Amino acid sequence: MDLPLTLGLLTHAQEKENEAFIFSSWNGLYPHMMMGQMKFQSFSDYKKELIKPSVNLTKKTSEEIIAEFSKVIKQHEVIANKPLT
Repeated sequence: MDLPLTLGLLTHAQEKENEAFIFSSWNGLYPHMMMGQMKFQSFSDYKKELIKPSVNLTKKTSEEIIAEFSKVIKQHEVIANKPLT
């Protein structure tokens, strides 16, 4: 079996498994939504809310980020060049 086909099948299987888990979770909430104990939300809206990508933005400038990484790189170089005893 070729690798792209295998990866495609595995990805599809994982997506279906995730969708089944999300549906099971939504299905558990459904009676509470029907009794008015919580706001009704369609399955597609519930799924979109759970799967929405999280984006972390920073207000740091490029120079600040480079300065932080320079410190990490220097520390790594010190540790990497340290003789083993």
